[in-house]
Amino acid sequence: MTRRIALVLEYDGTRYAGFQLQSIAPSIQGTLEEAIKGLTGVTSRVYGAGRTDAGVHAIGQVVRFDTDSELAIERFRPGLNFHLPEDIAVRAASEANVNFDPRRQAIARVYRYAMIESESRSPLRGRFAHHVGRSLDVLAMHAALER
Repeated sequence: MTRRIALVLEYDGTRYAGFQLQSIAPSIQGTLEEAIKGLTGVTSRVYGAGRTDAGVHAIGQVVRFDTDSELAIERFRPGLNFHLPEDIAVRAASEANVNFDPRRQAIARVYRYAMIESESRSPLRGRFAHHVGRSLDVLAMHAALER
């Protein structure tokens, strides 16, 4: 019997070409699909609430996949995390309705853009923020957002 499983992911996208499956570069989707196959022994296609670009991170990306695996739902999170690299983690796993579509049924999406205003780069924060070598004109940015 086919089951639909929903996952909540967190990942550091630094070394990935984005969420979507790529034929010539590692992706979050491809890496997750490999982990699912490693856990269940069956190939499954993963569908996400959205696609992140290369180098983009996620804290609560929702995805779903279908499987015939009879593995108990509480085994998916630790089992997948065993098969995933350190920069991708399953934070939650649950059974989903057969019609669940994370892209179309998302209630909200939140995007956070971080910038570092500094003359020098930040080795610790540089993977998670864009380095701006000068002061930002916050008033001009606010005016642009109003338009």
